Amino acid sequence: MNTYDPIELLFGGMEKLGPRAKALAEHPDPSVRNFAVETIKEIEIFECSEDSYGYVFYVLQRSS
Repeated sequence: MNTYDPIELLFGGMEKLGPRAKALAEHPDPSVRNFAVETIKEIEIFECSEDSYGYVFYVLQRSS
């Protein structure tokens, strides 16, 4: 039986994503720059979270 580290599965690409986001922070398109800056902020939060980081998704349904 295979076991997986959920932190590695979710965030294992951060070391590749960081340099790419930093390069895109100087992109001529403002929407690309904004996305890159937000990505850099998220990576910084992740790095200081000490394995207490994740995502939550909510699905809402209008009552009838």
